[in-house]
Amino acid sequence: MMCWNWLHLTIWQEGTVGRVHGWARGKVLGGSSAINYNMFSMASKQDLDNWAELGNKGWSFDDMKAYYKKFETYHPASETFGKGMDDKYLDRSLRGTSGPVHVSGHWQLMDLANRTRYLSQKPTLHGARTCGPRL
Repeated sequence: MMCWNWLHLTIWQEGTVGRVHGWARGKVLGGSSAINYNMFSMASKQDLDNWAELGNKGWSFDDMKAYYKKFETYHPASETFGKGMDDKYLDRSLRGTSGPVHVSGHWQLMDLANRTRYLSQKPTLHGARTCGPRL
């Protein structure tokens, strides 16, 4: 039971060999924004280069790279965990080291999510499941 998530599922997806996927939708104040862990995703090199090709001067990957690096401080996974999640394709030279926005990989979120899931599913003395802070 996840009382903060509606636990919606997609229909089978042809592009993933017929698999059905979870589709997190927030059942809390703030909706889905409250459960997305403030995820961050950079635009791909191809997307940025496509924008530039469409006439948007200054929006190519090479133009934007310095700005991406400037705004973030990237916190990489430990070497052991990095090997376990196969991060060998991550180009750390593209990541910032002194920007105001701190960015880390999902490894820290997985730990937080696992602890949150455990706490929210722990039965109370009355046999019910708790969810969120008690007021």
